[in-house]
Amino acid sequence: EEYPNYYSQNVLFYVVQGQLNLKVDQELFCIERQRFGLLRKFTQGTHFKSWIKEENRAVVYAFVLQDEFIQSALTKYQQKNVSPITEDRVLLLPSNKILKGLFDSISLYISENEAIDKQLLRLKTQEALLGILKVNPDYGSVFLDFATPEKASLEEFMEHHYTENISLVELAKLSGRSLSTFNREFKTL
Repeated sequence: EEYPNYYSQNVLFYVVQGQLNLKVDQELFCIERQRFGLLRKFTQGTHFKSWIKEENRAVVYAFVLQDEFIQSALTKYQQKNVSPITEDRVLLLPSNKILKGLFDSISLYISENEAIDKQLLRLKTQEALLGILKVNPDYGSVFLDFATPEKASLEEFMEHHYTENISLVELAKLSGRSLSTFNREFKTL
């Protein structure tokens, strides 16, 4: 089954087994077993998982790359005056040792049902960014774009979040707006 989703944050996916299929703007992106995919924030689409009979199910990890963590981590890798190399909403990434190690370590926390401390989460975000830059150093320009505050389409954003118990202040922040701008644009819409 296809499940509609709205990604208000950047997400790094890792497929342990099976396949994750993301449909964005009528284009289908398939993240295969032992592969990674990076999905840009404010992306609307659908997803479904598939697997072969021997696998019995798909297993997918999603690592949310929040702007505040990206911005602090990028200070170590900052590039200046670089144009984004792609406008794609989904980037398919090959595996590398850093990304694989990141998800292996995260899977330990998941399997043990352990919370990850905030400082460790910052380090893991740096590890994720470094792993992606190892795939392609030019992706640094994409991260600069990710770290730039941007606004979600308010209509799409609200269609996916109106049933959630979220304060107006948090809704405004998640959509990339101040509270007053959020209120004004919401009334206009």
